[in-house]
Amino acid sequence: TNPPDGVLIFRFIESLTYPNSGYLDSQIVEYARKNSRKCYKQATSKGDRPWNEIAQEKENEEKAKAELPRLHAVVFDFAAVSIIDSTGVQALVDIRKELNKYADQHVEFHFANIINENIEESLLVAGFGSLSGGDLDSGHGDTENNARSINDEESIKEGTEEIICSPKKFFHLTLDEAVAAATNTSF
Repeated sequence: TNPPDGVLIFRFIESLTYPNSGYLDSQIVEYARKNSRKCYKQATSKGDRPWNEIAQEKENEEKAKAELPRLHAVVFDFAAVSIIDSTGVQALVDIRKELNKYADQHVEFHFANIINENIEESLLVAGFGSLSGGDLDSGHGDTENNARSINDEESIKEGTEEIICSPKKFFHLTLDEAVAAATNTSF
């Protein structure tokens, strides 16, 4: 079956390490651009555009992409990933920054079927435990705070109820659970 509108699912077939991280980065971003619409506005004059920003797309391509859904969430199936190195984590951070800019909002990144606790810990340190891990303006995650909150759960008192805010709300045991969580968020 097809994923819900605005949700993309990627299944890795091997570990995410230095030799393949650049390739996976470009493939994921390219696929996301082909299957979702661009929501950020480019500067109209050449002088206002950053030197590395791609020029305006052709009008007919923009009209065709207007029918595509806005990207809201990306779900990664990590069942085949047995190891991730720092370059692999950085590739995911770069993907998040690029997709956040493309969608002009924070895109949720959900992870399913992580078999190694070290992989989950690396992702949490990189800021994937929260939606604000990739700031739209600066692109810098608060890795110091993320590292401190890996094993801590914050308790927030509201009236007589206690709400637990887990830093692992984007980590799921199954792919179906991850897709359901990505779909149940408010768009």
